[in-house]
Amino acid sequence: MRLALRFAVAITIGIGAVLVVQAILHVRSMGELQEAEIQDDVVTLGRALSNAVGEVWALGGAERASDFVAKAEERRERTRITFRPIDDMDDPTLSSLDAHVERLSTVQGWSIVAVAPVRSQGRTVGLLEIERELPSEQERFASILQTQIATTIAAAALSGLIALAVGVWVVGRPIRKLSSLARRVAEGDYSLRSNVVQGDEVGELARELDSMIERLEESRAQIRAERRARTETLEKLRHADRLSTVGRLASSIAHELGTPLNIVSGRATMIASDETVNEEARENARRISEQIERMSGIIRNTLEFSRRKPIEKKAESIGEMLDHAVALLDPILEENRILVRIHGQRDVIAEIDSGKILQVLTNLMMNAIHAMPSGGAITLGMAREHVADPKDRHATEGDFVKITVEDEGIGIARSRLDDIFDAFATSKEEGTGLGLSVCQGIVREHEGWIEVESEVGRGSRFIIYLPEGEEK
Repeated sequence: MRLALRFAVAITIGIGAVLVVQAILHVRSMGELQEAEIQDDVVTLGRALSNAVGEVWALGGAERASDFVAKAEERRERTRITFRPIDDMDDPTLSSLDAHVERLSTVQGWSIVAVAPVRSQGRTVGLLEIERELPSEQERFASILQTQIATTIAAAALSGLIALAVGVWVVGRPIRKLSSLARRVAEGDYSLRSNVVQGDEVGELARELDSMIERLEESRAQIRAERRARTETLEKLRHADRLSTVGRLASSIAHELGTPLNIVSGRATMIASDETVNEEARENARRISEQIERMSGIIRNTLEFSRRKPIEKKAESIGEMLDHAVALLDPILEENRILVRIHGQRDVIAEIDSGKILQVLTNLMMNAIHAMPSGGAITLGMAREHVADPKDRHATEGDFVKITVEDEGIGIARSRLDDIFDAFATSKEEGTGLGLSVCQGIVREHEGWIEVESEVGRGSRFIIYLPEGEEK
């Protein structure tokens, strides 16, 4: 409002100054025009009176001519008419003067004097002087001043009001809106925009302010994301520290468990090789021996997670690998009412470390079991495929064995698909979240990768790509 008021005052002063200058020029112009009109009037009057006085002189002489002139002077305001007979004037050359007009300065001001010879019966009998006073500059100014003052005041006031209204609408209103917006931004509210649509500097300022707010909002979102990332990283570091402690405990536990596990494994091996024992007991002993070996492998893998050893790859049948994984999990599958279907090219061969790939398959199948608490089906597939453009940046073009593990479970939210392979990422209430991260690491050690497709309520599909190997 103050800016608009200053704008209006400046406009009013400027227009007032222009009108004052115009008034002065107008007064001067009117004075010049009035002087010219008075001069013409005096000349015309002088000529007319000189002729009339000449005729009166011829009829009644000098006395009657003087009376005529006196009566003519009485009828005219601000005009002095003087008749001078030739005999009363000392200068004999006056009788030969022609009619002329002069501008004289008097005590009261300026005046116009017309001198015209009076002729009677062919001779000059006298001179007729007609003097008309000119209005002074003050009188001229006063005559126009009242009208000009009224016009100036009205024009300046109207211009000021128009300038004030325009200033308030074009400048004051958007500036107040921008000031309010700036206060809201200072308070931390970045959701508002100016909505000022003008093609002038104020509109440009509003657009720049909106752009600044958008950049501030993006910066704040980035800061929040970085803060969350730091918090999550700190939490993961704390978790990793706890896992390190658990690892040290597991190392001592492994030594304690080694002896009893070896005894159980030895006894199971003895039972399995004793031909006097019935076949069912021997089969159960073999299963016990296999599970003991698996338990030992899990302990070793846990201890060696931080210090991976080079993998030992050789050509392995993927069909046999899948059968082995199903056999290991058979009791758990039966308990959870899970049906397993295997299809595809059973003769495919891959260059793999069978123990590590078996760990990947059993991990993925256990995740599938947990995703189907009410039971369901797991579909295992295998096929050959040439991949020209691998989705994983760690892999290169080549011939791969494609293994799929598909379930009918609860699925994974789309927002979590990008981070499920990160270390410590888990949706389970229990667990470290290392499972899929370890699986991804093992597969990448084999120069392959894992992809995942999932939809909430429709199940998940994990796809493992491993380099194809030659037949055994």
